[in-house]
Amino acid sequence: MRVASGQAGALFGGQLPLDANRDLHLSGVLTLGQRKAAAIIRVKNEPPYVVPVGSAITGAVKLYEVRARSVIVDRDSVRSELFLPLNSGGPMSYVR
Repeated sequence: MRVASGQAGALFGGQLPLDANRDLHLSGVLTLGQRKAAAIIRVKNEPPYVVPVGSAITGAVKLYEVRARSVIVDRDSVRSELFLPLNSGGPMSYVR
């Protein structure tokens, strides 16, 4: 079995290229109690949709964690953070 060097690097604390998440856009976050959370994410130019924690955003990308103004995504076992836009003009977080 062959493994690409980028994949092997991820096993040992490697990092994603700086533009790895350029196709993902965080539009909002939802938290409902301690264990239920989701993010509103847009992939490329598709309409945004709700993604629960632990679910796939795209084939190799999963939503790992939801925070107050950002989310953590897991791409091939390497985690990175997506932030909400600074000036959106409306509410983007819902906490219950």
